[in-house]
Amino acid sequence: MAACRQAGLEGRMAERLKMSSQYQKGSLRGWVTEAASNIDFSPLALRGLQPLPLPLEVYKVKHKKRRTVYRTRFPGPDARLRDLCIKNYGFVNHLLLICGWLFGSYAQNSWKAANLMLQEGIGTPRPIALLETGSFGKTRRRFFITVALKRVMPLERLLLRIRPTARASLIQQLAAFLGTLHEKGFYHADLKANNILVEETSQHFDFYLVDLDRTRCFQRLPFFILDWFRLVDLRKFFKTVRDILTQEERKSLFNTYFAALSSSMVRKIVFRFFL
Repeated sequence: MAACRQAGLEGRMAERLKMSSQYQKGSLRGWVTEAASNIDFSPLALRGLQPLPLPLEVYKVKHKKRRTVYRTRFPGPDARLRDLCIKNYGFVNHLLLICGWLFGSYAQNSWKAANLMLQEGIGTPRPIALLETGSFGKTRRRFFITVALKRVMPLERLLLRIRPTARASLIQQLAAFLGTLHEKGFYHADLKANNILVEETSQHFDFYLVDLDRTRCFQRLPFFILDWFRLVDLRKFFKTVRDILTQEERKSLFNTYFAALSSSMVRKIVFRFFL
């Protein structure tokens, strides 16, 4: 069954790639979706958004190690695609270039993971382009571009601000989301509260995962290896919310999470011991 499921994922991924087209303009090349085929991304090749290349309007910047996330407005015919998030992976030296050829770059991993998640119904910003500039022997940059989400808030900030009457519902729905994520074979590898964006609609919450640089989808591994990846994810997540959630809330989140998994009581006890 796992092999059939993996084959189905690969087939749907291939179909989704067919919906993308190659992009080439000057030194900038890569893949773009059909929805973004009319957008001119050539300003990215100027200086990689440093300094600001007109006509892009950058109105939010977040720096993290070598990578920078820009929230920008692109002029284009489709108003839905004018607000975009661009993740600039900075300079890529020869060693990183070779590793990217062998194992896939962070930008390529994000592109693949985001498409697989959308195929499986897991919330994440819709990817529209994977671009790079430069050539072998020269400094190059890679860009992963998604549609910018509106009316969302990082989970960590929302837990500090949410109404007490809606807090229990948020925790229950979050636990079910994480359980579904792991049940479908995804391993985020950097599952922190700030990497989960939440959109509140009345009493319902929609969750979106970001920062997919190291995210993988495993379907053909033995169950004890899958459990190890899940445990690593959960340990990192609980570490970031330990001071925000009470002990009872963490217990409720864990029980609801395990209810979404097809796991035995023994595995539940093992998870509780390590968490």
